[in-house]
Amino acid sequence: MRAVHRPSDRPLRRRRRFASDLGPNEAGKSSALRALRDGLFGFPSQTKDNFKHANQKLRVGMRLRRRDGGTLAFIRRKGNKGTLLDPETQKPLAENALGPWLGPVDRELFTKMHGLDYQELQAGGQEMLKTGSEIGQLLFSAAGRAGNVRKVVDLLREQASALFKPSASLPRINASIREWRELQDQIKSVMTPRNESTS
Repeated sequence: MRAVHRPSDRPLRRRRRFASDLGPNEAGKSSALRALRDGLFGFPSQTKDNFKHANQKLRVGMRLRRRDGGTLAFIRRKGNKGTLLDPETQKPLAENALGPWLGPVDRELFTKMHGLDYQELQAGGQEMLKTGSEIGQLLFSAAGRAGNVRKVVDLLREQASALFKPSASLPRINASIREWRELQDQIKSVMTPRNESTS
């Protein structure tokens, strides 16, 4: 993707395979991410981006570029049909015009692999940590982003078990907790008033 044009705003340019937007609250990071999703996959029926422009005037312009140098420019408008427009003629493009560019990637996969905001990143991490959940592992492994995720997760669990187990006494944290409790008992015995110790 080379650029995203948002109404009444400057272009958002992307020339790398990975991009991270940093900025203060209300700087437009989430709005820019929604512009990417909506431009590629269409506006949802309900949107919170109509605070400045009415639904019928919502537009996102994009220019895509493939590795072979081929480019595709289009405008996405909010609607049910004919939402892809030629930026020069404003005439509708074929609804499947993005098919060769997106391949099997749909909105959900794009969000999980390329378009996470802070809340979604947290939720995805929790999903991966759930017992028996392999959605995150499969996605990351299939996309080649993290190698063999299963081995990494197993190693982390093994290391965590060496530190703490709920019903064990040997792991490091368990042993420290036991030692702390013993020291607390010693302190209590030393601090016990004489009249209580001799009674």
